[in-house]
Amino acid sequence: MEIIEPEIIPDNHRVRLIKNGDKKAIYKPVGQLAKELKRKPQTLRDWAKLLLIYSPDFYQHFKPRTAYNPYVQEWLKRINEYDLSEPSSAPRPQIIEDYISLNAPIYTFEKYTEELQNEYTTEATINAAKIVQAA
Repeated sequence: MEIIEPEIIPDNHRVRLIKNGDKKAIYKPVGQLAKELKRKPQTLRDWAKLLLIYSPDFYQHFKPRTAYNPYVQEWLKRINEYDLSEPSSAPRPQIIEDYISLNAPIYTFEKYTEELQNEYTTEATINAAKIVQAA
C-alpha cells in the first residue's frame, strides 16, 4: 500500500489528499460507499449534512456532488459502526447527531492523518520484523 502524504495548506483552504491521478482508486462515489455500508445514499448524505454543521475539518474536505475522499469515508464508516452498535429501539436521528456533536471536536483531520501515520508505521515494523522459529 502506498503512503499518501497530505499537502497541508494554511487555514481556510482545502487540503489536497492525492496526487498523480490516483483519484479513482481512493475517492468513492456515494452510491459505492452506500453499497459497502449497506445503507441508502440519502442516509450518507444526511450524515454528511450533520457533519458539515458540527465539524469544521469535515467542511474543509467535503465537496458536494463529488466522490468522497478518504477522510469523509472514514467519518461515515465510524458513524455507521456506531449506529449498528446501538439498539434498534434507539431514536435514530438524535443518537447520530449526538454522536457527531461529541466526536467532531475529537476526530479532526489532524487526528485522522496521525492515525494513518501510526497504521503505516506499524505495518512497516511488522513487515521488517525477523521471523524467529522456536526450537
